[in-house]
Amino acid sequence: MKSIIKSILHFLIIFASFYLAYITRGYTDLIPFTQLHIPVLNFRETMTYGVLCAGLFVIIWIIYKLYPIKKINYNYLKTFFESSVIWLVCSTFLAYFGAGFIFMGGISRLVIVFGFVISIVLILIIDTLVDMVLPRQSQKLLIINNTDNEEIILNLRKFESLEQVVIPFQDEFYFKDLLSKYQPQSLLVLGDVPRTSLQYLADKANIAGIDMLHISEWMLLDDLNFQITRLGPLLGLQYHSHVITERDAVTKRMTDIIWSVLALILLSPVMLITAIWIKLLDKWPIFYKHKRVGRNGKMFDYIKFRSMYVEYCTGDYFGTTQSQEYRDELQKSELNVRKGELQKIHNDPRITPIGRIIRKYSIDELPSLWCILKGDMSMIGPRPHLNFEVERYQPRMKRLLSVKPGMTCYSQIYGRDKLPFSDEAKFDIYYIQNWSLIFDLYIMVATFKVLFTGR
Repeated sequence: MKSIIKSILHFLIIFASFYLAYITRGYTDLIPFTQLHIPVLNFRETMTYGVLCAGLFVIIWIIYKLYPIKKINYNYLKTFFESSVIWLVCSTFLAYFGAGFIFMGGISRLVIVFGFVISIVLILIIDTLVDMVLPRQSQKLLIINNTDNEEIILNLRKFESLEQVVIPFQDEFYFKDLLSKYQPQSLLVLGDVPRTSLQYLADKANIAGIDMLHISEWMLLDDLNFQITRLGPLLGLQYHSHVITERDAVTKRMTDIIWSVLALILLSPVMLITAIWIKLLDKWPIFYKHKRVGRNGKMFDYIKFRSMYVEYCTGDYFGTTQSQEYRDELQKSELNVRKGELQKIHNDPRITPIGRIIRKYSIDELPSLWCILKGDMSMIGPRPHLNFEVERYQPRMKRLLSVKPGMTCYSQIYGRDKLPFSDEAKFDIYYIQNWSLIFDLYIMVATFKVLFTGR
């Protein structure tokens, strides 16, 4: 509730600040002994700009998690000023590129500066008053303690907004249902614990989508991304299974929308021809829908062109007991050329003649562009797998669930489904730990090369 109140107040404060900036700009003697030129200011356009800037500010704060609903904000002031600078830059670009288009008369540069300064000052004052009047939001911090240093616990107790649950370190089996039992917003491990246990906790926290911090004298997990984070007077390591921050996620989501819309438009003739082809030669249904595992284990409907005979399709929408039994028989037969977590059936007898062609060039996956547009998938990311396949994952492989699944990924340009899944997982884990837009672009270009060669 407090976050909602703050966001509304921020919107109103910024709107009022730009109104004050508009009024202030009308004076010619703002600077002593200097007569400023007064431009023709359009009140409606300036207030429209104020509304857009206010909405932009709230969006940026949501991205930076400055409205803490579920998670703890560790570096509030640093993040506050960083987000404010980004807001100023975005607001300036909005005024510059909107001139002559959205704002026919243009927006005064002094109005932008005055509005920014007044907004920041008033927001700092109002936020301080709100924090004094309204109770702080209680957030649960689960502490796994393996140290005798009581000073750390005492320092953490100074955080009145943290509902702390302290439990002693025990064996790894004890941690199995720990997060589901306490349902914390953040996890803090104190002291040196066995590396396997720390790795296990990091993977569990990753799947649950919560922050994990570790305060130790020497130990760290060098195969995870980490940063030194301040928690009050304490410094700890905050682990991440990937480098995609909330800001990066917004950028990645925007590129996904652009790419998926363009792909749907450009490839619509191919999709239409494929749909007609399946209908004429193989009847209904044209599409195959199945439940797949998405980010943090969330299930979603995955859609593609049907490439198997209907009687052999499995899943929640098509599956029968006989089709699942036949699938299990094939996986145990000599046709299964890839053992381990994921199987690969060579010359799969369940695939139709049309299916072999559209699978070779990945045309069968084009309808999954809708999944990307909806937000269930990304253009680039680990392949979406079935629930029973995910259950076979080794613990480290479950880091693949820390990001949205994709149509293509790093492993797809190095062998596609010919790689053992252990190697495929290594490629994809490398991707999520070294993500960048340039990396995504490289994978996209390399994917086209693979598709055109049909390999």
